[in-house]
Amino acid sequence: MASSSDRASFWREVSGALGDLGTLVPLAVALITVNGLPATGVFFGVGVAYILAGLFYRLPIPVQPLKAVAAIAIARGLSSRTVTAAGWWMGALLLLFALTDAPRWLDRLFTRPVIRGIQLGLGLMLVRSGLALASRPQVVAGGEERVVHLAAQAIPLGWVLAALTAGILLWALRSRRWPPTLLVLAFGGVVALAVGGAGQLLGTVRLGLALPVPALPQPRDLAAALLWLVLPQIPLTLGNAVFATVDT
Repeated sequence: MASSSDRASFWREVSGALGDLGTLVPLAVALITVNGLPATGVFFGVGVAYILAGLFYRLPIPVQPLKAVAAIAIARGLSSRTVTAAGWWMGALLLLFALTDAPRWLDRLFTRPVIRGIQLGLGLMLVRSGLALASRPQVVAGGEERVVHLAAQAIPLGWVLAALTAGILLWALRSRRWPPTLLVLAFGGVVALAVGGAGQLLGTVRLGLALPVPALPQPRDLAAALLWLVLPQIPLTLGNAVFATVDT
């Protein structure tokens, strides 16, 4: 019979495997709805990346989204072609970094203050996105508007839900018995179905097989992606995902 410590370790592993879904899923949905990325291609690629990472490392490793690329693309309303071109750029550059010693001399540029600044900027960017989502009158995009009336003021229900979510997260972090990520995701799913109108939206979903179609970007898309998306993302990727983890 499994001990309590074994069960706790299992749930921590599961939580780690889903650790980035709280960031990945909202960014993916925004890129699909705002920038017009094909949903099948996005989630197919994410699923393949999860499977390959698990098979290679033999560990439940979250797939890291390109937060700067997503945030800038959403804010500027860039086309899906430009976002796709950024993916080609990032893949080629990361492959180049893996085959050369470029990260070694780039490491000199990322001192500890720079690394901490990148982490702070990333956190503030995510906080800003979270506040914007919580301020919407709709709990689910395309769903019903929900507000709470307090002292003759209409407050978006998202603020109340954000406070409850923060409380659940803090409690889970302190108790260490339950995986925080799974609890927050479960709470979000229940809220979306109960008061967000997600149940009605599910009725319009049609199941079917639609494989992603590869697309080669045009030169103008590559140029726009390099300027607006790739150049801001490279220092964030190296500083936050490589050098910061080594420094920590």
